[in-house]
Amino acid sequence: MKIDLYKNAESFAQSKRFTDWKKEFVKTDLYKKLEDKYDYIFDYWDFEFRIERSSFFSPRHYLVSRITGLVGFYLIENYLDTTEKIIDVGCGVNYFNKYYDVHGVEPNYFPDADYEYEHYENWYNYYNEFKGCYKNIMSQCALHFVSDIGNVLKDFHGLLEKGGKGFASLNLIRLYENDNSTSLTKQLNKLKPIEDIIEEVIVVEEPHASGLDGNLHIIFKSP
Repeated sequence: MKIDLYKNAESFAQSKRFTDWKKEFVKTDLYKKLEDKYDYIFDYWDFEFRIERSSFFSPRHYLVSRITGLVGFYLIENYLDTTEKIIDVGCGVNYFNKYYDVHGVEPNYFPDADYEYEHYENWYNYYNEFKGCYKNIMSQCALHFVSDIGNVLKDFHGLLEKGGKGFASLNLIRLYENDNSTSLTKQLNKLKPIEDIIEEVIVVEEPHASGLDGNLHIIFKSP
């Protein structure tokens, strides 16, 4: 299991892997759309709250920056096939549907969500029903709310069909709260029983409580 470790979000943002990708991404029509629609979304490390909408329904408008705000797009662009439909497990208000062909799945119901998603209350029933069905899956800051993270990630990987691609981004602070411990080693050890299905883990060591991009990015492989 390959682990790529960074001290904080800034060190990841300055890494060659990220800067090389960003250099090309800023030339794309998608990036121009982001800059046009949300000119403040990438401008600040110390984010500024905007009061016109709630911090839940517009979370990525608030809690992102040039350092962290592109991480979700980095993972999608580098590890998923964006020409195919993407399943977003725990999609919240289905934010990424604005930019990609995303089918969101969410256990909670948000009547004011901007984009449609599938309301599915029981994760385990969903995993059992759709095992091996998807070419592309992702989950950003959703799966860390459960305590048995190893088995949940195994089930999440099980949604992939042969040759499929997927990643899950988790917030380390949420994982630490589950265990009442701030041991990164303990969290990484939870992945060892499923390391045969993990292609790579990208770790940002100093997480933020409100870091919606996640701090523990687990990329899955499917033979």
